[in-house]
Amino acid sequence: MHTLEKILHSKKLAYRYLEPLMEQYVSRNKLTPFSTEVNIYIDVAEVFKSLYNPKVMNLLDSLKSKERFIIASEIVNLVSHYRHFFYSRMNMYSTFYFYYSDEQSEYHTNIDSDYKREYYSKRLQSGDSYNKIFDRIVYDNVKLINSFLQYVPHAYFINTKQLEPNALPYYMISKCENKDTMHMILSNDKVQYQNLTITDKVIQLENRGENSVIITSENMYEYILKDSKTKTEFSMFPELFPVLVSMVNQKAYDIKGIKNLGYVRGMTFIDQCIDNGSLKNIEYLDIEELENSLRDELKPDQLEKFINNFKMFNHHIVVSENHYDIIVEKQIIDRIDALSVRKINEKYFELAPVLIDYCYEGEEYE
Repeated sequence: MHTLEKILHSKKLAYRYLEPLMEQYVSRNKLTPFSTEVNIYIDVAEVFKSLYNPKVMNLLDSLKSKERFIIASEIVNLVSHYRHFFYSRMNMYSTFYFYYSDEQSEYHTNIDSDYKREYYSKRLQSGDSYNKIFDRIVYDNVKLINSFLQYVPHAYFINTKQLEPNALPYYMISKCENKDTMHMILSNDKVQYQNLTITDKVIQLENRGENSVIITSENMYEYILKDSKTKTEFSMFPELFPVLVSMVNQKAYDIKGIKNLGYVRGMTFIDQCIDNGSLKNIEYLDIEELENSLRDELKPDQLEKFINNFKMFNHHIVVSENHYDIIVEKQIIDRIDALSVRKINEKYFELAPVLIDYCYEGEEYE
């Protein structure tokens, strides 16, 4: 069980590391106690991803049905872990959005059939009989997480179905009316860096134990270059990140970028385009304008590849082209019921109980 618990705890950054990281950010923005709330976004598939290895599969296969729900309880305990931290250490209230999908993104696969090909084939429609056993365990845990969170205040499980779940943070942050709200994306996915420019109160927590970092619009390029030998200073604005991310390989998504362009060469290329006037150092929301700007800088096949990638990885475009409001809004439900929470906790989470007091900390409920 030690291996399984270690993996599931990987998203719970120890307070001794989290507190100094957060204090730097909070003090930098001079937030006063309870002057703002924090919205926390958690990619459920990213948590499950680390479980797909032979050791964990063999372990889970040997467990009894209720013991397998340790996955659900540990994911739900992310609410307890971070809610308690922000309330007790930072004097902030928290809202959680867990995002997930059990279907392919029609929009993305229509643009490029290779999009998340390995993930879709091995996780959603696996022909491997062994994986199917584990897929069923995941399915059962997802159902239980969803059921449980419906009774927890300000914690929501969003299944985006045929829409790409990774655009959910962009959608929620963009529509947030309270400008004082802080947003924290709990992910190691660089594609999410584009959200850091929506407001100056968006951060991304990359949990790497004692080496964990908080990424902001101010340090995102610095962090991308941290392992690079280049000493070049780049002038491109953070708003141009969707352009950059669409030029380079996105291995986790099975999408190739422009050949021989990694992040460093991509940043060099963009800076050159800014210097020669091909690109403006602004946020590009219009595909036609961007395509015309790069027509003389890229070969026709490169330009076509880049534009297709831009349509898939620019979350502004993804959200604009799809009805996230219809899918998402009906799933933001508050059925506060402490009694139901306790019953589910006792029935399904005996092995690893949800820390209910922390889960409800700072919330009003009956």
